[in-house]
Amino acid sequence: LEPKITLGINIAEPNFDYKYIIDTAKQLNLPVIRYSLTVPTEIGKEISLDYYKQYIPQLMNFLDDCYANNIRTTIDCNNIPKCLYTPE
Repeated sequence: LEPKITLGINIAEPNFDYKYIIDTAKQLNLPVIRYSLTVPTEIGKEISLDYYKQYIPQLMNFLDDCYANNIRTTIDCNNIPKCLYTPE
């Protein structure tokens, strides 16, 4: 039987550590990691695009490392808006 478990990581800072979750996914033979950005929750206050931009470099490293380790990723909530990514 294949496990019906998905590991998840809540990303709370721009230079987040993620190596442990890839190692755990490989160790447990789990093919998917779910990720989500944490965001401030002040009622009536909008989050600036700059808030999201600061997460892009490390998030791209995480996604590249998942791909290199044959681990799929799924997005939970609070993803970086697609308009902030460049072709690079």
